[in-house]
Amino acid sequence: MQNAIEEPNLLIRFRRGDQWVAGRLCSAGVTGVFVATNTPARVGEIVDLEISMEDESGWRIAGLTKPELNLRGVTVMSRTTEHRGPPGFAVHLRFKNPTSRRALVVMLQAARGQTSLNAPPKRSEARYPISWPVLVRSGNTRCRMSALDVSESGMFVGGAAPLPSTGARLDVTFAVDTDGPPIRGETCVARIIPRDLATRRKLRRGMGLQFCQLGSRHRREYHAFVKRVAFRSTKHVVISAAGIRLNHLVTELNGVGYAVSSVSDATKLFAVCGDESNTPDLVIFDESFSQLFPSAIITAQRTLTERLIASADFDQPFAKPVRALADSILAPVAPAWIDQGWT
Repeated sequence: MQNAIEEPNLLIRFRRGDQWVAGRLCSAGVTGVFVATNTPARVGEIVDLEISMEDESGWRIAGLTKPELNLRGVTVMSRTTEHRGPPGFAVHLRFKNPTSRRALVVMLQAARGQTSLNAPPKRSEARYPISWPVLVRSGNTRCRMSALDVSESGMFVGGAAPLPSTGARLDVTFAVDTDGPPIRGETCVARIIPRDLATRRKLRRGMGLQFCQLGSRHRREYHAFVKRVAFRSTKHVVISAAGIRLNHLVTELNGVGYAVSSVSDATKLFAVCGDESNTPDLVIFDESFSQLFPSAIITAQRTLTERLIASADFDQPFAKPVRALADSILAPVAPAWIDQGWT
């Protein structure tokens, strides 16, 4: 991989659960867009999109009032890594008003001088979003960072630590989502995302690491870990809880790859239950939510009869962690090649 990164004119993000995720804009027109990503939306889902211009002068010269444009549409095609061509999804846009449609046309013309784009090259490996602690060491210097995505041969890590130059060798140590010993390996810095570029692209500052030395046992365990993350990345979990508990549970599920939507009140719960276009794979009710909205739980359970539902009190001393609970419910439908590591 090269450290030099081509400057795109247009950026795109889409909402995945509660989070905004960066994609790559393969094609765009006044009726729809195709977004390249390894975590594509499902056919029929309503998707929120944000298209923006990286060059601030570009959108001002084009006469736009702001650099980003928020759109919504329905997913009409979804392509995974198992299919030919770049994985991603196509969205048929639904404009709220003519102003949004005109703004998209102006943005496309200002970016490329036309209303279509050249598709970016397909990445050599699929990358899956995660937020996982990693200890990075260079000589006698150690720093704690977070893996923000993982692939079969490496990971992208972010944090406040100084970034080395491309080609530098770094040792990494991290646990995986099992009770086994931590994985240790030597990596090479393949690319750098400095703070200024990260700010323009709405990304996280950090560096891409590629494994150059990884023992056979560690390699097997790491590949199994990536497969579990890949499986979770296809699952949408709704978590209902109150107060700070909600943040903790959402963080834990997001950290291992799940797409998570948080619910803190009855109104939002009813909205989730009634949204047939974005059916979650699992709905979890924490005891803190059940105590505040018992009647809402009963109504939701009647509506969610065909969905997986779980209730738990994560304050109990021997309560199963929320990640383990979600895995135990959803893992039985995992592909056969995910054969280890589920707790």
